[in-house]
Amino acid sequence: MSRRPDNDEAEHMAPHPETLRRRRTWVIAFIVAACVAIGGGAWAITSHSSDEASTALPSPAFSTNGQSFYSEDQINTVWVGITTNYPEPLPERVNFPTTAPAIFVQGGAKKHLYETGLPKEIAAQFWRCAWVDVARDGTKSAKERAHAQQQMRAFVTLPGIKGNPVFRSYQRKMTELAAREGVAPLTAEFRANCGNQVFTKKGETK
Repeated sequence: MSRRPDNDEAEHMAPHPETLRRRRTWVIAFIVAACVAIGGGAWAITSHSSDEASTALPSPAFSTNGQSFYSEDQINTVWVGITTNYPEPLPERVNFPTTAPAIFVQGGAKKHLYETGLPKEIAAQFWRCAWVDVARDGTKSAKERAHAQQQMRAFVTLPGIKGNPVFRSYQRKMTELAAREGVAPLTAEFRANCGNQVFTKKGETK
């Protein structure tokens, strides 16, 4: 059960009412701006994930209006818990980073909160970006690129994605984005959703 913050903690942890009014899904923000800024105190990025099956995750630090949030002090532990024994493999020699991606590193004096579904969504997007990177890599063989596209089909089954209405039209949005930009769908997706806020190859092993 989540611990209820005392009044002093709540003053610093609770998202400002304006923050809650300005909720938006991270994937749409990526499509529009190629990054998500979680600033101004504690931006709560909405997740609609119905998949709650995770192990070794801490209890959320704060709950309000039916939403639960992890604190920035918890986020690395949450990240490791989600990405350890991940249900689908990453490409050869690619690993999840051992600490949460840059999207969770906000800095500044204020404490930040992250909606509990967000780490699962970011882990799933990291996974997909790793396979997109292979699928669009002209130095890979046709067989390797085809295998990567086959693997990408598992995206809809991943924790944070399965049953999440935000991602029901994901492929259509990527196709539309590619048409607007006049590029291949994989190129459009990688540019929009795989910036270093989410995906980095620093964890790649040789």
